[in-house]
Amino acid sequence: MNRLVRIKKEIGKILFAAVLSSVIVFSQKVTIAAGIFSTYNEAYFETFSGVDFVKWLIFSCMIFGGLFGITKVLNKTTQHELVPRKKDRRLFIVWVAILMLVWLPCILTYYPGGIYSDTISSINMAGKQMPLTNHHPLLYTLYWRLILNIGTAMNLSMENIFFLFTCTMAVYMALAAAYFLYSCYMHGVSKIRLGTMTAYFALFNLIPLYIVSLWKDTPFAIITLAFSTFLLNIFWSKEEEEQLMSVKNIIGYILFGVLFSLLRNNGLYVFILLSLIIFIHFWRKDRKLAYKVGEIFLIITCCLLILRGPIYDHYGLNNDDKVESFGIPLQQVGYILSSDGNISEEDKAFLNNIIPLEKWKEVYCPLIVDRVKWDPEFNLSYLNEHSGEFLKLYVRVVAQNPIKAVKGYGLGTVGFWDPTKQARDAYLCNFMWPSLPFEMKDLVGEKLGVSLLKYYEPEYLFSSALFGWILLALTVLGISRHKDGGYIATIPSLGLWLTLLVATPIAFSLRYMFPLVLTIPVAYVTMIRPIEEGK
Repeated sequence: MNRLVRIKKEIGKILFAAVLSSVIVFSQKVTIAAGIFSTYNEAYFETFSGVDFVKWLIFSCMIFGGLFGITKVLNKTTQHELVPRKKDRRLFIVWVAILMLVWLPCILTYYPGGIYSDTISSINMAGKQMPLTNHHPLLYTLYWRLILNIGTAMNLSMENIFFLFTCTMAVYMALAAAYFLYSCYMHGVSKIRLGTMTAYFALFNLIPLYIVSLWKDTPFAIITLAFSTFLLNIFWSKEEEEQLMSVKNIIGYILFGVLFSLLRNNGLYVFILLSLIIFIHFWRKDRKLAYKVGEIFLIITCCLLILRGPIYDHYGLNNDDKVESFGIPLQQVGYILSSDGNISEEDKAFLNNIIPLEKWKEVYCPLIVDRVKWDPEFNLSYLNEHSGEFLKLYVRVVAQNPIKAVKGYGLGTVGFWDPTKQARDAYLCNFMWPSLPFEMKDLVGEKLGVSLLKYYEPEYLFSSALFGWILLALTVLGISRHKDGGYIATIPSLGLWLTLLVATPIAFSLRYMFPLVLTIPVAYVTMIRPIEEGK
């Protein structure tokens, strides 16, 4: 009986170890010969053998042993009681100033900021040169319109308008990071840990490099960090989470939830998941409070769904191209076709109406759906009009070819589950898109004669999945130690990762996962929180 109790207590670590060890074994079987546009013969899984099962057992034991050992160390070394500190808002201002000063050389090295292809579309929509749509989040485009209007009123050149946008991103990033650090200070986190986390935000080069990457992912990541910090404060302890229904916290949840849902099109789905998890958390503890929480969350969700649905439709803002949400199904079907899988003649005839079968095999790339959807013979209108039939076909084809479907899925999402692989595609935007008539200038090099480019340019590309697995590991360790709601602070980032594993159009893209880079310290703090009595 005691053994069963211990196993139940460690079930989270056991499952994590089993899944991560499977991922490591699978990653060793993936071959990618020619980058993101590798063909079917250039990106593939090698044959599995009995040796791989032995590796899986070994890796599982090693990972579980590591997690178990970390838990023992944490229980001995972390403070059992953190003493809250008195408010000193000067520290918040100091943190903002320190971060801005440390990031300034990077900002000036990449003046006026990097513009990506989809940023051009948002700028054109903001400048009324293209009709407004929500293909790229409307709120991000409207913010560009605000910056353009301010820059025009100040008679700024286009380069300086870009730089104004960069400066606002730096301020917002510093405010969000300082909000997190000051919250940790107020909760009594040790000065050593505060210093370490300050160094992480200040010195990890990806953070200032994303400040100068002027794409939609940077403001969304900033909001994710602020929202996660807000949740960390609410679910820090039992006493504080009972204050969720206070006016201040309800307003905060609505504000962050709306921004989170409108700055990334998949943010709404993550917000719904988060609200559901919070409701379940309270349902298990206090059903009366759960009903109140559920009512508020339901109202917020319905308002967002109406805004993103009927209201956006009324103004022609929604883009109804199914290819954007059918990326993985198209990739799996493409893999099954390219590998001569089991598909009925009737289903082949249907697929032929989307794109000729011989052309599908020619343009199919396991790691990116763009070559299929960009092909001149791709019939987008047919897919949009017959989306329901396509989904039924997809289910049939996957059921008839389960192994091939798994391989197609694994290749199509490899950068989001494999912690060892990454590509430069959409990793950073510290450059000007080639079609633009603007140049990026190294102001530090020009004025001081010493360029800092070599210090900021990443020599090693971190896998997007690596940040996901680190965040999940910290969350699992936090849950195993506390058994309370502290893990909820990491749900926005983990939910985002989940949506990418379900519906990503490209196998590699750090920009989609950058919010996880910012929220790893949040997960770390949820892990080291003191264990409350009775937990």
